[in-house]
Amino acid sequence: MLYNLKTYQRDAVDEIKEYFDLNFNKKRKKIVLKSPTGSGKTLMISSVIEEEVAEREEDNFCFVWASIGKGELQKQSYNSVKSYVQGYPVCTLLEEDFFGNRRFIKNKEVVFVNWEKLISKDRGTRQWKNNLMKDSEGHNFLDVINQTKENGTKIILIVDESHIGSSSNTRIAEFKDQILKPDMTLEMSATPSSDPDVFVNPLHVIDEGIIKEDVIVNEGISEEDRTLAEKDSELLVLESAEAKRQDIIAAYKEVGANVNPLVLVQIPNTDAGEAKKLVVKDFLSDKGITEENGQLKLWYDNKCNFDKNAIKHNDDETNYLIFKTAVATGWDCPRAHILVKFREGQSETFEIQTIGRILRTAEAKKYENPILDNAYIFTNITSFETTQDSYNPNRIKTEFSYMREPYTKYSVWEQTVLESFYRSRKGDYNAADSRFNEYFEKEFMAYFNLTEEDKYLPWKENAKKLEAKGMNLNIKTEDSMITETVINAKDVDNAQSISGDTVTVRMSENDIQAVFYEIIKANLNGLAYIRSKSPINTAVIDVFSKFYNAFSRNRKTAATHKLMVQNHEIFAVIMNNTTTKFRETWQEEAGLKGTYYDFKMEDKRGYSMDTHKILKLEKSLYQPLRVLITNPETGDVNGLEKRFLTYLNDSENIEWFWENGTELMRINFGIPYNNGLSTFQPDFIVKFKNGNVGIFDTKPIAYNVEDTTVKAEALWKFISDTNNNRGRLPKVVGGIVVEKGGVFYYYNEEKYVDMDEDNSNWHSFPEIY
Repeated sequence: MLYNLKTYQRDAVDEIKEYFDLNFNKKRKKIVLKSPTGSGKTLMISSVIEEEVAEREEDNFCFVWASIGKGELQKQSYNSVKSYVQGYPVCTLLEEDFFGNRRFIKNKEVVFVNWEKLISKDRGTRQWKNNLMKDSEGHNFLDVINQTKENGTKIILIVDESHIGSSSNTRIAEFKDQILKPDMTLEMSATPSSDPDVFVNPLHVIDEGIIKEDVIVNEGISEEDRTLAEKDSELLVLESAEAKRQDIIAAYKEVGANVNPLVLVQIPNTDAGEAKKLVVKDFLSDKGITEENGQLKLWYDNKCNFDKNAIKHNDDETNYLIFKTAVATGWDCPRAHILVKFREGQSETFEIQTIGRILRTAEAKKYENPILDNAYIFTNITSFETTQDSYNPNRIKTEFSYMREPYTKYSVWEQTVLESFYRSRKGDYNAADSRFNEYFEKEFMAYFNLTEEDKYLPWKENAKKLEAKGMNLNIKTEDSMITETVINAKDVDNAQSISGDTVTVRMSENDIQAVFYEIIKANLNGLAYIRSKSPINTAVIDVFSKFYNAFSRNRKTAATHKLMVQNHEIFAVIMNNTTTKFRETWQEEAGLKGTYYDFKMEDKRGYSMDTHKILKLEKSLYQPLRVLITNPETGDVNGLEKRFLTYLNDSENIEWFWENGTELMRINFGIPYNNGLSTFQPDFIVKFKNGNVGIFDTKPIAYNVEDTTVKAEALWKFISDTNNNRGRLPKVVGGIVVEKGGVFYYYNEEKYVDMDEDNSNWHSFPEIY
């Protein structure tokens, strides 16, 4: 081994090897290593590999090192392990070494693979997408695995960052448990999904100087500083970060270390991101830090304009690195010392792996200098959550359920004869145009009790009417940001809420514009944002020109945006009312009121293993029954729906039941509401043995009653209208279903009343038979 292990690393390696000895001849056992971010998990596992290979010369085994993510983590792991073990055992990359010329994995070989690339399947054919999984000159990676096992070579699976994609409902689990079937699995993560066998105490890692002691958020920013109220929040963050960078440079020089500290700048992955990038570049340009002189680098969408290995060198010239989403999993640059993160939206989160980028110490030692032994975050937000990075592959539907025998789409149609409603999403692509002005003006006037006579009056005269309805006409737009607080490095890997005192600052021009457009975006009611934003912006400025023309031409747009942001609650109401009425009229004129069609359930339906799990209920029309996962962390489904489905399955009065889909598509059953502008898709269609057809939607008691009321009354109308023209066809029954005290009740009256308010018209479910 080229590198010397720290004490805690040596202890962990020895403990893993003890479990390795115990499990080597026990089929498919698992060893879990829990070790904090930045502690050197790759180095530790490399040591285990190297030592086990040397000590087990007579045994026949190989390693498959599996990584996840789109950041080529498997290549980074390959390069790291290869450098650690110095040529033995042999390390190979699956995509480079197993393309048609390899029949098996050799004894003691370490093969590096990328889960995500390997397991993709074609949506239509359900065949593997990756060439390594397809037939190639008579064999593929599946054949390689089989031949390796036939050779008597045990497969030891190493799962890097095992918390990502660990849920049993992913294709990773399918590949691992049904295809790879390893003899032993070694998982490593800072936050494993199962109890660890080997645990590295974060305090030991800090004591050894491998990671920094604390992460200080907004150092030096306090309520006592009265000058902050006049400072632009963006510039304050950047100035604070640059001042701290200079402090760190001086501290490194003081201890004789040749380290150039790196600042990571995360900008929003939204429209506002580009504007933030320009602000950052302009600020840094004034400091002599530019792309042209190599001191500034950019990394967007896994594309970077620099050498990812060279930038890690302690004396590299790069001072700042700007990125949008989290820097690729596994990328590590110990000289990174400061993280700058700008506001993105209402709910702010910091991915733990991003904070981890500034945790490592540049020279793997303590300096006994608080400036160097701590990491720093500067941000213009008031509070945030730290969360684990998550696996989110494309939701490809690779699994299918089929209508069980003897049913077909036509025989089921004869038993139901239901008409479905569908409004094409093409209707959602309509946009605001020049006609929007008159709608916005009308709603603006109504809200503030303005008349035609109030147009073009001196702005001070209308100011009283605006203020009477609660409008704040001060265009000095304020913002808040968190004051100095500390995250202990030992707690960084734990998801947590970070909050504290806040200080008032001046909202940056970028943030004002971003919030202005967020108000528009949040209240479009289906209008297309990209094509609507400009006409709506024009309408807003136009109405202020008519009723509050207090600003000069060159200040009008910025001042209007500030007023709207300052009074966002008022304008959210006005905007919502305007877009609703504009859209209703537009759709009526365009004839986009939706269509009715005979609803024939398809013989099969595709699902994603990432989003659905199987429930074994034999009365489900589709087999197997795949139910939507509502809690991705636990893999759980909606408890109320699951209990209701189980109840239906156990009932002697039920012939079959069918669960509706959630996507707005013609293959799902829908009924109209909101004057035909919206589609409600009830949860279940049920065929009773007495011939009736049921349409039901489950709801918790007292939950979102306003929305439930609209849909319950739409369902009542649909059932009533259907039965009025039904003749000798099956009668339709149904309604909203709730559960109380383990008993299911249903409601189907013209006017909906929640059970929590009045239970007199609720009936126990057996009464429907």
